[in-house]
Amino acid sequence: MANANAVIIRKAKLYPRPSLHNLLHNSGLILATYWIKSVVNIKQAPKIKNQEEAIKIWDKWIIILRERYKKNNKNKRELRSDAIIIEEGLIVIGRDVVANENQIIQISNDFIKKFEQDNNTNILHASYHNHEGHIDNDEKEVINRHIHFLFANVSKDGKMIRRNWKRDYLKKLQDDIYEISKKYIQNIERGKEAKYEQKNINGKIVNENIKKHIHPRKFRYIQEQETLRNKLIKENEATIENKNTEIEKLMEKIKYLKRRVDSRFKFKNTEKFLTYKFLYISFKKKYIEHKNKFREKNNIIKKYQNIYKNINIPMIKILIF
Repeated sequence: MANANAVIIRKAKLYPRPSLHNLLHNSGLILATYWIKSVVNIKQAPKIKNQEEAIKIWDKWIIILRERYKKNNKNKRELRSDAIIIEEGLIVIGRDVVANENQIIQISNDFIKKFEQDNNTNILHASYHNHEGHIDNDEKEVINRHIHFLFANVSKDGKMIRRNWKRDYLKKLQDDIYEISKKYIQNIERGKEAKYEQKNINGKIVNENIKKHIHPRKFRYIQEQETLRNKLIKENEATIENKNTEIEKLMEKIKYLKRRVDSRFKFKNTEKFLTYKFLYISFKKKYIEHKNKFREKNNIIKKYQNIYKNINIPMIKILIF
């Protein structure tokens, strides 16, 4: 989608239902971490100045759309309290699309008019965002240009819109944005259709979209983490080098100390040196053996002293250990 524009409608399984929070974000009244430019003069229609105004407008939309649905005699029941009566779409401007702000606004206006006609509905709010993105590894701004649009999911004649879309309607939206874009940008391309391949997942054959891209927020987070990682590495290169030198010195010291553990004596018929610990254990064992032998001899001497104690024989001195 580098040199192509695309239209994305909220994926219900991935994103929560649109709420006042979406309107506040779209109108630049809620600060987002991925903003890298000022949003003081954000292009939007209608223009919403503050949160109080946004709340009033949102509540008014809900009341109007519920009444619109109720007026349709074919609707036997009122809308459920959790019914999605406001939906959101996104016009994504390709990263390589060469277009100025006026061209992008014209493309957006033309698409919005066609969308309203085709669905017999109203675009409640639209805003052009050119302040979101991330900083790449070369410290350059990468802007994610896009247009948010909130639309009434209840048509002017009181019918639910999205639920009645045909299966290929999303494909038609890509055709619409391409046809409109090429009126203003000559070398624009049409977004490529998704390609699928069959994969075995947990014993079940499923079709997986092989061109599916990472969600912009997730991609942005990955890029930010990678940039931060490279920045930290660059800042600490000298420290890392010093630590590597210290590690090398410690390894040499360990080798030296390991050599000192070994004695100058070798095992018989080998080149392996005896350790001081081995020598200590061996000498201690020999010492204990000799000590026991001397103890036995002392016991024998005591025995003979008792036998000949009445005989006039010089006393034998007892060996004491």
